[in-house]
Amino acid sequence: TRERGLSPAFAGLVLTVSALSWTAASWYRGRPNQPFSHAVFLQAGMVAIVLGIVTAALTLNENVPVVVGILGWGLTGLGMGTVFPTLSVLVLEYSERDEQGANSSALQLSDSLSTATVLAVGGSLFAALEPHSAVTAYLVAFGLPALLALLGVQAGRRTTPSSL
Repeated sequence: TRERGLSPAFAGLVLTVSALSWTAASWYRGRPNQPFSHAVFLQAGMVAIVLGIVTAALTLNENVPVVVGILGWGLTGLGMGTVFPTLSVLVLEYSERDEQGANSSALQLSDSLSTATVLAVGGSLFAALEPHSAVTAYLVAFGLPALLALLGVQAGRRTTPSSL
């Protein structure tokens, strides 16, 4: 709203598109008879997150239409909706039966703690950089989750169909 002069309602469209694409991907992952392995879905979801963030970051150039950012966050939502249920399934598949509860709890705890930590670090960096250069602040805000998603792509490669 501040950088592009969008109304709050139009800016909220970004969140709506992201939420709908996340929901659709999660719904799809819950369907039986999936055509690919969990490892393929995990890696594809992480790649979608990276590509979505990069696409959304393109809107830092004011010549790039806002709709590109909306599509980018939609792609990121698809990735998130693919990754989250896949991770839950993989945690259960890799866990011994008597460890499934503890490991599922650990997954939820690590999700909450990592989200809070990345938001705190990213928000602090943004607040520190924004008075000096808004573009730099936004690049860091986009770059931090993109870097983490790239690490997720690498980690996802360790989860291969042969290792399941």
